[in-house]
Amino acid sequence: MLSTVHLLIGGALGALVRRPPLAVAAGVISHHLADCVIHTDTGTFRTADVDEPRYSATETTIAVLDLAVGFTLLYLTARGDPRWKAILAGAIAGITPDLIDNAPVVAPRFRSTRLGARYHALHNRLHRTAAPEEWLPGVVTQVVAIALGAALLRR
Repeated sequence: MLSTVHLLIGGALGALVRRPPLAVAAGVISHHLADCVIHTDTGTFRTADVDEPRYSATETTIAVLDLAVGFTLLYLTARGDPRWKAILAGAIAGITPDLIDNAPVVAPRFRSTRLGARYHALHNRLHRTAAPEEWLPGVVTQVVAIALGAALLRR
């Protein structure tokens, strides 16, 4: 559910700042701040190298469903909002760090650059993926973040 968190928090911040350029900055920053909090994601139960941007069919299905749930919740909570451009900018910016640093097609090329390697190291350093025995606290933080993001968008 991590993409859902990033979409809703980024979108909520976009609604608060009301300007797409500020929403982009807020979305990216919120992504990294949210990554610092314990959370359950594909790395929690992964048996392969957690740093490898290759995913099983199950992991890919979960990621696609997560994005679908996130965009659906974003739409349901923000439809008709006059700040929709800033909301969408913040939401997309909120998931962009994972899209460039973890997506199977993009990540290997990005990480092979000097900037990409440094960014990946920073992204990993900030990341607090729950261990298998910590999955429940990791899910709780995500549910709270999703509810908070949705509530802020509904205001």
